[in-house]
Amino acid sequence: PAHIYPGHGNYDVMLAIASVHGCVDTFRIVPAVTINPMPSALIVGDSIHCAPGTYQYSANINSIDVIQTYQWTVNGANAGTNAATLNHNFTAGNYTIGLRVTTVNDCIDYIQRNIIVDSSNADFSIQRPVRCGSNDRTVNFTSTSGSHFGIASYEWHFGDNQTSFSQNPGHTYAQPGTYNIMLVTTSVHGCTDTMRLPQSVIIYETPTVDFTGQYETCMQKRLQFTSQIVSQDAITGYTWTVNGAPTGSTASLDYLFNNAGTFTVALTVTTQNGCSVTTSKPVTIRALPVPAAAPNTTICTGTSVTLSAQDGNNFEWTPAATLQNALTASPVASPTSTTKYYVKVTSQYGCIQYDSVVIRVDERVRLRHSQDAITCRGTAVTLTASGNSNQFIWSPAAGLNTTTGTSVSANPQNTTTYRVVGVSSNVCPSDTGYIKVTVGDIPTVNLGPDITIAAGTEVTIPTTTTGGVVGFTWTPTTGLTCTSCAQPKFIANEDITYKVKVRTQYGCEATDELRIVVLCNKGAVFIPNAFTPNNDGLNDVFFVSGYGIARVKHFSVFDRWGKPVFRKDNIQAGDRNQGWNGKVNNMDITTTTTFVYVAEVECTEGTTLVLKGSVILIR
Repeated sequence: PAHIYPGHGNYDVMLAIASVHGCVDTFRIVPAVTINPMPSALIVGDSIHCAPGTYQYSANINSIDVIQTYQWTVNGANAGTNAATLNHNFTAGNYTIGLRVTTVNDCIDYIQRNIIVDSSNADFSIQRPVRCGSNDRTVNFTSTSGSHFGIASYEWHFGDNQTSFSQNPGHTYAQPGTYNIMLVTTSVHGCTDTMRLPQSVIIYETPTVDFTGQYETCMQKRLQFTSQIVSQDAITGYTWTVNGAPTGSTASLDYLFNNAGTFTVALTVTTQNGCSVTTSKPVTIRALPVPAAAPNTTICTGTSVTLSAQDGNNFEWTPAATLQNALTASPVASPTSTTKYYVKVTSQYGCIQYDSVVIRVDERVRLRHSQDAITCRGTAVTLTASGNSNQFIWSPAAGLNTTTGTSVSANPQNTTTYRVVGVSSNVCPSDTGYIKVTVGDIPTVNLGPDITIAAGTEVTIPTTTTGGVVGFTWTPTTGLTCTSCAQPKFIANEDITYKVKVRTQYGCEATDELRIVVLCNKGAVFIPNAFTPNNDGLNDVFFVSGYGIARVKHFSVFDRWGKPVFRKDNIQAGDRNQGWNGKVNNMDITTTTTFVYVAEVECTEGTTLVLKGSVILIR
């Protein structure tokens, strides 16, 4: 059977049975059933809050048994910890808080509680919060505040002890100044918020605008005007006009007045926050004088011309160095080269105008030509002319390759004086010059036939000339007794070719060559028969010298018993450093002694000579 117990507690259960024949039996369980008591839970806390915020709710439990777990939920989501209180951060909205408690005997109670979390967020915008000028003091305010359940009231404070309770008020300020704005909003559930905006409205005084400068001048002159402004608001624009035409956009104006007349100069200043102020002043511009400088002309070097100018009280001509009376209207100019003269004309109002004239100065031909020339018959000489001319005419034509031009080739047969004319292409006269070309004869020179001669022989070169030779130049100069005489001498030493160049007083030249072939023999080899190695600088060394010797193949010295005491191979003849100093084994010979020598010499023509003999070392 099923049975409903009336309350919690322990209950005994007994079962009695009887058979069909009247037999009876019972069974008892003590206790058989335990009914645990149910817990009872309540959620304690406010039903309305203002967001954002962390709010606490607590469990009020009526339970005989010990509560084992607390399970909190917010809108169905687990929240909090296993504790008798819930601390939760709420944003604006509707919430259902749930609490499930479980006893140690697994008895459960669950309860829900609905709450409201409202919000109030004060905020606003200002239409052009910064203004400028007395005619722009009405400011419109727009609330941009928010609330989850709606705003119930607005309270505006405009910073001038004036208030408004409209949602989007407009307010007119009586005076320029800086104002702090505050808005307080209250939601339908009583949540409030305050928005303060320090210096949120600024109304500037109207600027004062003026400018300074010069208000009268001459045309084609620049005038400078400088703004004088007093403004609380930042200046964002300058507009200058002259007779209504825009001319500048900075704090100052630099303007060129090209024409004479009366002009209106105006300055309009705009500020960052809407002020625009204009001021203007008249400016008088005087006309410039008209100098009409004259004449523009051409003169010749060394002449003068009178200049002229007009329409002024004062005149000043430059450059003054070539002028007479440069501070008059009509000075006399005597330029030495093309010159541009400037005149400064000043009117009665001090207005200045400049003009100029160009006086071109034609240069004379100033002919420059070659100096008189000397040449050899049959040899052309180049004659040149230059100067301030495009045309040069040469005469006579005999011997010239052309009769015009800056350069001609002259090859006359006899001495000739040529005339050159530089033709003027301007007002100056042509110029004439003369060049004398002296023609000289070409000399001859003959050195005779080539010579074959024994080495060491003295030779005089047999030179013959014609044509008035005055100078000789011999090359090479090796072995010659002179290099600029007619017949130099030399001692035959080696094969050589001499060349002579002769010249006349006119510089005419001729050349010839002489080939010398040198034959070597024993007579051209010099080996002394005695020497004195006593360091007196005379005959201290025993060595081989001579003419026509290419080299000493070997040079040996022996004592009287045939023992070698000195030897050198492949040395140059005449080289003292390669000779014998008289020492044997680096020891001086202290007595006069005779030695035997053998020398093998190779001549320049390739033959070999062997020379033997004796030499006395004297002490």
